[in-house]
Amino acid sequence: MNRNNDKSGLSRMTIGISVLNVQTGSDYGYINRLIECLGDPAVDRTFILIGREEQKGHFIAAPANFSYRFYKLHGPVSESSGPRIDKLFNEVIADFGCDLLLEFGLGGVSSVSLPRVSMINNFKMVGTFSNSGKPSVSRRKLTLINKSNVNNIKNARGIIFSNPYLQHEISRIIPLERLKTTSIYLGMPGPDEESSHKAIARYGIGSRHIVSIVSSEGMKESLRMLKAYCRAFEKDSEAPDLVLVGTNENPRDVGLILDKINKSALQSKIKYIGTIPDEDFSALLHKAHFLVIPSEIFNNADTLVTAMNCGCAILCANKNANQEITGGAALYFDPDHRPDLTYKLKLTADDKSLLDFLRRQSTSRARLFTKGQIAGRLLGFFDDVICDSKDSAAVKTPQNTVAP
Repeated sequence: MNRNNDKSGLSRMTIGISVLNVQTGSDYGYINRLIECLGDPAVDRTFILIGREEQKGHFIAAPANFSYRFYKLHGPVSESSGPRIDKLFNEVIADFGCDLLLEFGLGGVSSVSLPRVSMINNFKMVGTFSNSGKPSVSRRKLTLINKSNVNNIKNARGIIFSNPYLQHEISRIIPLERLKTTSIYLGMPGPDEESSHKAIARYGIGSRHIVSIVSSEGMKESLRMLKAYCRAFEKDSEAPDLVLVGTNENPRDVGLILDKINKSALQSKIKYIGTIPDEDFSALLHKAHFLVIPSEIFNNADTLVTAMNCGCAILCANKNANQEITGGAALYFDPDHRPDLTYKLKLTADDKSLLDFLRRQSTSRARLFTKGQIAGRLLGFFDDVICDSKDSAAVKTPQNTVAP
């Protein structure tokens, strides 16, 4: 593999992708965007997806220049599945001559015969396994990383994080200095006008609306944001609608949101629509007044990039990865000073010149996250990991020398 990203070298890259730990629609969307991002008619790459049979329908049809197959892994995935998983993966690797194994999340593969890169998209990916075989995590805390996952990180050659905040939090528990790491943001592209109008009509949303994200990890901030919205627009008969998009997997969280809405004087203007398809989400952002990211915990990197791709104005907390990703192309509020969000909500809604400025900033910033640039970073990262692995192997196993 050529360190200088020679196109002929990269065209021969064959990548195995483990999707055993994929659980949610957003995770499937992340992988599909990864595959689309790496699509290039000028090269011939092979992707081998390895996972459970029932996962097959969640992945996009292979682009013309791709070849990827799906293997059935029998039985549930749990901590005791390691030897069975390793055996399957090593068979696939041998059959297709893979250059690299890309593992989505942790807890699946422990020992393979080629360089391995883990992709960590959210906090759930580093949780322990419950008896049901699904990740079991506590909110906000990464202290549940088990011995198996620690070993997986230590055995990996590299890790791709979905945002730098996640990387920072994990590095507080597990040393990452020896590994190659990077953060890759895979936002969705902006939709066309027709798709946006159809999505707005389908969900019964007004033409003037604010979109906000609800997540289990950031539920406290979402509830505060609801209160701030009600305070900002309680006397405004022309207040924009508030559209809440996000988790509907936890009945308790949904109940908290609905209870807050039902007790609000602005109940008729607040719509909770739960989890929606990726294309509908980008369509809502395309026509939104602006996007509000209330949480500093939520893994919002892809959401921010999607908003910028849609030319949507952004209001977000001035914490962690938000500022790094938006790079000044957003209006920030201080989550530690509660009145600040109320003030910024009202300011952004009423000041047309500010809103237009933020939209232009989003569009300009989005040019840093094109498919071509992301693909170049990914392939360069893969290439570095492969070369580093070969260099390490050469050091451990020096060539035999003949005495003069």
